Amino acid sequence: NGITSQDLHTRGLSVVTNTNGTMQVFARRTNDHRVVTIRQTASNGAWPASWTDLSNPNIQFGGDPSQVGTPAAVAEAGGRLWVFIKDAGGGVCGKRQNTDGTWGNWLDMGGGSDVQDGLAAMLDSGGRIHMFASTRTNVLKWRQTAQNGSIVEDGALPRLAGRAPASPPTVTRNQDGTLEAVAAAPVRHVA
Repeated sequence: NGITSQDLHTRGLSVVTNTNGTMQVFARRTNDHRVVTIRQTASNGAWPASWTDLSNPNIQFGGDPSQVGTPAAVAEAGGRLWVFIKDAGGGVCGKRQNTDGTWGNWLDMGGGSDVQDGLAAMLDSGGRIHMFASTRTNVLKWRQTAQNGSIVEDGALPRLAGRAPASPPTVTRNQDGTLEAVAAAPVRHVA
């Protein structure tokens, strides 16, 4: 059961598992730079023939549509999905799934003007989303204020003096339930 599409050419994907066990894939089409998603028809099941178009935040907010990054998706504690992407202004935009499965508008999540491509997101042990993005000088953090709540900027992670991130961040959950964000240069955060 593979995913195929003649018009999908992408340099990166993000995959999440929905509460019913179906997988959902997010991508950015390179032919028109729109964010698209496709969801399995059933757990371990087939894939539909067409993708759902989530548009592009730069179409909504202005800016060059080609200047978006690779989507990063995560499921909230309640099961609704979020997708985050670097935008043309060098910040981050997010889109939240509505309770009926449709999608809301793109939201400007902030982040300044230097966010690099390659975002990472994960739930903490309390069921709140944390999202991370590298700039040329820091790794920035966003966090959900409560389970299924709003997502707010939460500053930069501590770093060693004179050391800047040399890669996109990745995030994992430690055995004790805390999250740890790691980039190529030593950057550490415990949530």
